[in-house]
Amino acid sequence: MLDTDDRRLIINISDVGPLGNNAQTEILRHPVQYVEMLENEVNKHARNKNTKFSQSALTASFHIGFTGAFGSNVVSPRDLNTTLLNQMVCLEGIVTKTSLILRSVHYCPAGQHKYYYKDYVDMLSASENVAPTSSAIPLTNPTQDALEFEFGYSSYVNVQTITVQEMPERAPFGQLPRSVDIMLDHDLVDHVKPGDRVRVFGVFKAIAPSASLLGGSFRTIITANNIEVINANTEGLVIDSKTISQMRNLARNKNVFDILAASVAPSIRGHELIKKALVLQMIGGKEHNLDNGIHLRGDINILLVGDPSCGKSQLLRFVLNTMPIAVNTTGRGSSGVGLTAAVVKDQETGERKLEAGAMVLADKGIVCIDEFDKMSEADRVAIHEVMEQQTVTIAKAGIHCSLNARCSVLAAANPVYGQYDVTKRPQENVGLPDSLLSRFDLLFIVRDEIDPEKDRDIASHVLQMHRYVRPGHENLPEAGGEEDEEEKVDNGEMYVKGSERKKKGQMPQLTTTFLRKYLDFAKSKNTELTDEAIKYLVAEYAELRQKSDNRTLPITARLLETMIRLSTAHAKLRLSAKVELSDCKVAMELVNFALYHDAQPQKVEKKKPVEEKEVTFSDEEEVQSKKVKVNEPEAEAEMGPEEEEMEMEVEETAREVSDDVYSAVRGAVSKLYVSTRSDVLTEEEIEKELSKQFKLEKPEIAFCLSRMVDDNQILKDGNNYYRI
Repeated sequence: MLDTDDRRLIINISDVGPLGNNAQTEILRHPVQYVEMLENEVNKHARNKNTKFSQSALTASFHIGFTGAFGSNVVSPRDLNTTLLNQMVCLEGIVTKTSLILRSVHYCPAGQHKYYYKDYVDMLSASENVAPTSSAIPLTNPTQDALEFEFGYSSYVNVQTITVQEMPERAPFGQLPRSVDIMLDHDLVDHVKPGDRVRVFGVFKAIAPSASLLGGSFRTIITANNIEVINANTEGLVIDSKTISQMRNLARNKNVFDILAASVAPSIRGHELIKKALVLQMIGGKEHNLDNGIHLRGDINILLVGDPSCGKSQLLRFVLNTMPIAVNTTGRGSSGVGLTAAVVKDQETGERKLEAGAMVLADKGIVCIDEFDKMSEADRVAIHEVMEQQTVTIAKAGIHCSLNARCSVLAAANPVYGQYDVTKRPQENVGLPDSLLSRFDLLFIVRDEIDPEKDRDIASHVLQMHRYVRPGHENLPEAGGEEDEEEKVDNGEMYVKGSERKKKGQMPQLTTTFLRKYLDFAKSKNTELTDEAIKYLVAEYAELRQKSDNRTLPITARLLETMIRLSTAHAKLRLSAKVELSDCKVAMELVNFALYHDAQPQKVEKKKPVEEKEVTFSDEEEVQSKKVKVNEPEAEAEMGPEEEEMEMEVEETAREVSDDVYSAVRGAVSKLYVSTRSDVLTEEEIEKELSKQFKLEKPEIAFCLSRMVDDNQILKDGNNYYRI
C-alpha cells in the first residue's frame, strides 16, 4: 500500500476468519467497534515502517475498506430496513446523482495568544460512542474573549454525496425504483459518475435532521468505505463448457439466424425480417475509438412505424426482458432532460447535483421508447447527440461535463394519421425530420393488411396459445404439423420443451435463458471486415445512392455505417472472426426491406421479361410460337389457333405483379389525380408517372390498371381513365 501511495487498505472479509470463529460475523454486525481499531493499527504500523517517503506523507491518515462475500448483507436499496442499522452492508445499484466535492472542517484553532482546538465529529465517524458535533465555529473562548478563525492550522476532508438507485431491471413491475444516499470521503470522492453500476461497501446509519433533532423521523444513509464499479453485462449469466459446446454447434447450423429470429417474441406471428433485425440489434456491431478522438458507434438503432395492434409494443417488451441492461420509457411520459441528464437542486443542502437520465442509465444497454411520435419536437432534438455521438453533454448552472450514453435505441411510433396512408409518401406518414430518421439504422413500416390466408394463420396461432392444457401435460402440436425427424436429438435445456414437434419448415424455439447466453456470448466476439466484403458494401452503397425511388429513410453516409454494423453483427452471430460476403448479403436484405417496404420492393427491379431474346423469322406464326410459354406443353398442345393468339396477346399486354407493388401503384395513381386536380387521366400520363416512380414496364402497368378497373377504383373509356 505504501509503495503504490495508496491511503486505503482493502481487506477481503473472508480473510479475517483466522482472527476468530465469529470474527467475520462480528465485523459485519458491529463494524463501529472494529473499523476504528483496525484503522489505528494500520496507521501505527505504517508510521513505524521504514520507507522512502517523506515525513509529511507518512503523517497522512490511512483508512480501511472491505470487500468480498457479505452473505445475507448483500442488499439493494429496496432491501434496506431497520434490522440492518449500524451494520456493514454490500449494496448494488446504479448511480443517479453526484454532488460537488465539499471541504469539511475537523480541527479549528483560534485566538490571539492561545490556540483552542475543537474536534468535529460528523456522520462519517466510525465511532459509536461520540455523537456528531455542531459544525458551528466557536466565536469566544471560555473567558468570553473573542476568537478569530485560523485557516492555516485547520484540517479539511473531501466529502461527496451520491445517490444510488435500484437497478431498473431488478425493480418489481409496476413499482418505482428506490434509492439511498451514500457518503464518500477522502480518496473515494469522484470515483464514480452518474450512470455507473456500482457495488458499495459501508455502514448503514440513521441520522436525525438538524432542524428537528427531537423528531421521530430519521434519514438513512450509508457511509462508504469501499466502492467498486461493476460490469452488468456478465451479471447473472453463468456459461459452462456444455453451454459453449451447444452454442458452437448451433452456430454451425446454416439456419442459426432463422432459429434465433423464431425465438424472438414467439407470441407474435410473422414479422420475420423485423425479428432478425432485433436479433442483430441485441448483438450489436463493433465499436471503434480512433486515435484522433473520433468515436464510431457499434450500437444499432431501430424504429418501428405502423398501424395499431401489429405487435410493436410486444416486440419492445420482449427485448426489454431479454437484454441485461434495458430501460423502458414512453414518448408522452418522457422529456428531453429525463432521457439525457438534468441539473437538480438538493432540497436539504441547496447544492447542485447532476442527475442521470434514461439513456445514461442504459449505458452499454438498450433504451426502449414506445409512443415515439407523441414526443415533442424539443425533446426529440435532445437525443440527437446520444443517438450518434453516444454522449450527453451538460453545461448548466456552472456544471459542465460529458456523460457516456453508449446505448441502442428501439422506438415504436404510429403514423401521423393513425393509420398508414398508402396514397402518401413514407416520410409523410412517419412525420419525423430527416435529421432524426438518418440516425436510425433501420426503419420498418408495419401495416395491418387484409389477407385471408395471413389472417387465418394469425388466428390459428392466437388460439393455439389460448388452448387449455391440463397441468402436467405438454402443449399439443398445431393442427397439421409434421414432426421433423432431424430434430429428435436431445438438446438439454437448449430448446423449449415441445417446440421441436413443429410443422415442417418451421424453426424450433430456444429457451429465453439460452437465448440470453448466446446473445451475450456472440456480443463479446471481435470481427474484422474482409476485402471481399468491403468491395461488396461499397458497390451496394453506390447503387443505393443513385436510386431516386420512394424510400423510407434518407440515404446518407450513415447508411454505409449501418451496412457495416449489420454485417458485423451477423458475423458475430455466426461466432466468426471475419465478416464475409454472406454476412453483407444478409445485411443488404434487411436494408432493402427497410428502405423499400410497401414502397418499392427490390423484386420489382430484378424482375426480367419472360422473353428477352430477339428472333427474326419471316413467318409470323413462327414468331408467335417462340413467344408462347413452354412450361405447360400439354396445355399448349390442346390450344387452338384462336386460343393461342389470345394467350400471346395477354402475355404481351399484361404481366402480373405482387400485391405490394399493386398497392403502391394504386396509391400513386390516386395521388396523381389529386396533384393534377382532374378526374380524368390519359393512359400516357399514367404510364409516364408510374415508369418514373417505379420503373415498371407497360405489361405490368397494364395489369395494375386492369386490376384497378376490376376493383372499381377507376373507369376506362377508350384511352382515358376516370376516377370513381
